[in-house]
Amino acid sequence: MMEHLDTVQLESGYLLNSLVAEGSRARVYLAESNKDMRGQVVIKFLREDEFPDNAIATADMNHEGQCLTLSAHANVVSKIDSGSNANGRPYLVTEYLKGQSLKQLFSEGPLDPGTLMNIIMPLTHALENMHKVGVLHLDLRPDKIIVEQPKKNPQVKIIGFGRAKFLPWAGREQAVQPMQKSGLYSLQYTSPEQAMDKRCLPASDVYSLGCIIYEGLVGRPAIQGENELHVMAQHLSGKLQAPSQVKGDASLRKFDEVVMQALANETHRRFVDAAELREALQRVSPSGGWMARLFKK
Repeated sequence: MMEHLDTVQLESGYLLNSLVAEGSRARVYLAESNKDMRGQVVIKFLREDEFPDNAIATADMNHEGQCLTLSAHANVVSKIDSGSNANGRPYLVTEYLKGQSLKQLFSEGPLDPGTLMNIIMPLTHALENMHKVGVLHLDLRPDKIIVEQPKKNPQVKIIGFGRAKFLPWAGREQAVQPMQKSGLYSLQYTSPEQAMDKRCLPASDVYSLGCIIYEGLVGRPAIQGENELHVMAQHLSGKLQAPSQVKGDASLRKFDEVVMQALANETHRRFVDAAELREALQRVSPSGGWMARLFKK
């Protein structure tokens, strides 16, 4: 599906190299930028079969770009540019990240708690900032987190704001398409209230991050199932085993209470926001006070 992007190469200073990702909503391309000597960038187009109306596609892409701009943070992918091609198809340009996704890291097995916390703590800061400016990510999962140098000094960034929404009190119009049906993989990390199309709060992103922490500790997703109904039933049941029980590792018991609170199926039983989750993780972190000082604002 490169043909409809030729005009971007000719008119916008971007030379497309290859298709690097394709999902239910969009196609993502690696490109070379001739603007400001930026080098490699990533260009995202919404799928024409899902968004055939250019006006609707533009409104949706503008919303995503606005959410990304408002969420600007050292641990969030940077927006570079946006526009539309000669056919009126909107596109969004972001920085190219050279690391690997957390999904790829998890495929190699569980991480040691110290490494995992070095990755998670920056994410809590990014989410805290995001929520302060009135943005919910609502699609946080391992393949939406890019990590460079995971073993030493990890550089962590959140990507994928295609399902982001404004918080009710943000005072901004939700000029977006109704949320598309999530695939089975996405649903594993989706909060119960979001899956049931109920009001979402910062605790909804906390739930998703809790799913990620759980997986990083035990080596498998907290929620698994053969189909969407099975996955949904597990989200709603609130009967997950604690990480130390799944792994059979007593050293993980100190994480059990924190992780299970993040994964409570009712929002009022979870941590209110990412800052509260971070404070709880700092108390049980394998790096103790050093970790708390490192990530203290």
